[in-house]
This record gives sequence, structure tokens and C-alpha cells, in this order.
Amino acid sequence: RFKDKVGSKVTMRILNNFHTTQACCRGKLPEGKGKSIDMVLWFPAARVEMRRVCKKKYPNHKLVFLSRRFIGKEVMVMRELRKEMKRLGFGPFGGWKQLTSGAHGLLMLLTMCDQVSVYGLTTYKQSQIDQYGGRGKKTKNGNSWHDWKGEQHVWRLLHAMKEVSICSM
Repeated sequence: RFKDKVGSKVTMRILNNFHTTQACCRGKLPEGKGKSIDMVLWFPAARVEMRRVCKKKYPNHKLVFLSRRFIGKEVMVMRELRKEMKRLGFGPFGGWKQLTSGAHGLLMLLTMCDQVSVYGLTTYKQSQIDQYGGRGKKTKNGNSWHDWKGEQHVWRLLHAMKEVSICSM
């Protein structure tokens, strides 16, 4: 029902390594240079260089870098929430090497906002479109980096705890 509206009011974009490189080095940011947005970069590689290049390319955009310390706290929170889900009888969950950009964004917003509402973070299935990357279906190697199912359950736990309102459940 809301598919056509997703992304239409973007004021902040969470960028992983690939999308940081696309935006800052190649000028490929969906909003372009005209519409001022906050750009949150979380991938730790080449931070100094990316900051310099991004500021030059997008002088009207606010750049925010998640610190390594903050990312470490996000990972700790996710581990604890996953443990709680297992304690409640959910799982098993897949292995993961890093949080998704959506996880970085949601956990960051929970530290900044009194109320957080999201759309689409728990609605996908393996055979349906991946709302996050635009892929027709998830690939096996995609799950080696991110645990989509584990994050999906954590978001539902936070929704049940009334910490997050998930509008697509």
C-alpha cells in the first residue's frame, strides 16, 4: 500500500562503504546536490579521505560519521537483543559480520529520538524483493555479512517493547 511513498521524504541517508564510495567519489547520491540531507556514514575504512571528498562534493549536506565506539555499542546491543530472542525461544539465527545500514540507522535514531516509527524493516521474505538493496531476491552470500532474520526478530522485539513503532506489521 505504501510502496510508492517509500523514500519520498528522505531527510537522512545511511551509507555503507559501497554507497559512500558511490556518493562521494562518483557523485551518485539519489538526492543529488540540490536537496540538502543528512548523510550518515558508518563504514570505518578511509574515514578521513571520505570526509574530505564528501564535504567537497556535497557542501550543503550535513555529514555525520558514526564513531567506532558508537558502532561497538550498537554491536553489543544487537548481541544482547539476539540473546534475549534466543532465550524467548526464537532462532536459530544466522551468523553475521556487520550490522545492516538499517540497523545502524535504527539504533542511532533510538539514541536521538523520543519516538521512532519505521516502515518495512520486518516485512520481507527470502523470495520477495529486498527493500533495502533493491535486489529481486536475497543471495546466499548476502546473508554471510548480515543476519536479516535475526535483525527482523530484534525489530519485532523492540516493537513489542514499544521502543519502536513498525508501521508495516
